[in-house]
Amino acid sequence: LSALSSARLFLQSRSIK
Repeated sequence: LSALSSARLFLQSRSIK
């Protein structure tokens, strides 16, 4: 995955918590 995609997924995962 690209850095942008990884960052977006990270933010989404963090948002869930």
